[in-house]
Amino acid sequence: MTLEMRWQSHPRAYAKTLVSPAQFACLDKLINLESHWNPKAQNPSSKAFGIFQFLPTTWGNYNYPTRPKSAVIQIKAGLHYLKVRYSTACNALKFHQRHGWY
Repeated sequence: MTLEMRWQSHPRAYAKTLVSPAQFACLDKLINLESHWNPKAQNPSSKAFGIFQFLPTTWGNYNYPTRPKSAVIQIKAGLHYLKVRYSTACNALKFHQRHGWY
């Protein structure tokens, strides 16, 4: 079993290896609000999907396949999105707390 396959079953643990402890605390709160770390989470009204609840257009903007099933791909894309848009997971969480979305 490859390391990536092992991370598929443990997306939260995988994300924890990629960010600092302080940023992970914010990321964990943000993702629990969005999907509870469920890579199959779906919002039927907005069509948002995955751990970070990306809209289909967001997946396309970051050159990832629409609705990738891989938790590893979702986390890589999500962390990239947070870095580009908010600089940090804590900034994204603050935005979410003010607006109800990020």
